Amino acid sequence: MRGISAIEVYVLVKELQRLKGFYIDNFYEAGENRFRLRLSKSGEKVDIFCLLPYTLNVTDYIEKGEQKSNFYIAVRRRIAGARIDEVTQVNGDRIVKIAFSKGGEQGGMVFELFAKGNLLVIDGAGKISIAYRSREFKYREIRTGKEYVPPESRGISASEISKEKVLGLLEGKENADDGLVKSIAGMVNIGANYIENAVLSAGLDPRAKVKSVDRKSMERLAEEVLRCAESAGSELTIYMKDGKPFDYSVCSIGKYNGLEKQRAETLSKALDAYYHEGPAEEQAEDDETAKKIEGIRVSIERQKDVLAKMDGEVAEARAKGEEIFKNISVINSIVQSLKENKRMTKEELQKLFPEIKIIDVDLKEKTVTIDI
Repeated sequence: MRGISAIEVYVLVKELQRLKGFYIDNFYEAGENRFRLRLSKSGEKVDIFCLLPYTLNVTDYIEKGEQKSNFYIAVRRRIAGARIDEVTQVNGDRIVKIAFSKGGEQGGMVFELFAKGNLLVIDGAGKISIAYRSREFKYREIRTGKEYVPPESRGISASEISKEKVLGLLEGKENADDGLVKSIAGMVNIGANYIENAVLSAGLDPRAKVKSVDRKSMERLAEEVLRCAESAGSELTIYMKDGKPFDYSVCSIGKYNGLEKQRAETLSKALDAYYHEGPAEEQAEDDETAKKIEGIRVSIERQKDVLAKMDGEVAEARAKGEEIFKNISVINSIVQSLKENKRMTKEELQKLFPEIKIIDVDLKEKTVTIDI
């Protein structure tokens, strides 16, 4: 089960603007890290589900059972009857703040949707009144009576992205040995999944080092990162696997082209489906497999450094490998299409992928030959 990314919080907070003017009728603790807010306004009822550190969304699922802990009692006493004044994303990060007023006093709830997650109630001066978890970090302390200080900014946020800013950041690391995805993730706070998609959409290898990328490719990559930010929220999608939600996204993700897709009316509905109906059981196994694959990739990368000193035959093999990685998204889509239709002919496959030359489809040997 994966957590929410900063760009998804950006879209979510836009949706939650509709909560302004609602009153908090009640607060519920449904289990460890699970909470619900019941809101109302002019007869309209809305429920907000929070699962730390994964999500905070409008929900249609009302979970049964209620814990009456000291935390629950303290929070309910403080916020019941309060009016929601504002919903904001803090520092462009995975933090949502719901500001409220009650009896002439100001306050707020802070939802930290990263690491182990946290739920805090702060007063009008920004001091912590109630904390689900007391924590101490190098630069901040989460404890009753302390001023709430969010983590330091992790780079430019979705609302700040421009082609020029991203390009400037990339050029500042043009000699870096870091991989593209890791490097950009440390500078642009939108989420590794979307950064990887931007890299692939730019026709680049996610494992490539920043210093190996030329100026033209950097410009193309900066454009793809900007496109992701500008299109966030335009294609709210739930990806299905074996009839269950497998993942979700706020813009198109190319690596999921082979999966069944369902459009979501709101991000809250996508989050509701993912965290209540799914994710698919196989995802835990897939995550573990991904870790093993990443370990293998690191090992291969080290071997490549040695092989780079060898003659032209190795250089030619590497060039072919790089060409495959550039087209990995469409190759995966071709494989998925053949898995779904095991009787597909060469001509049928060619119509689906006109941009790639299909040389042969051998149904007996279960192989496909393409020219890239």
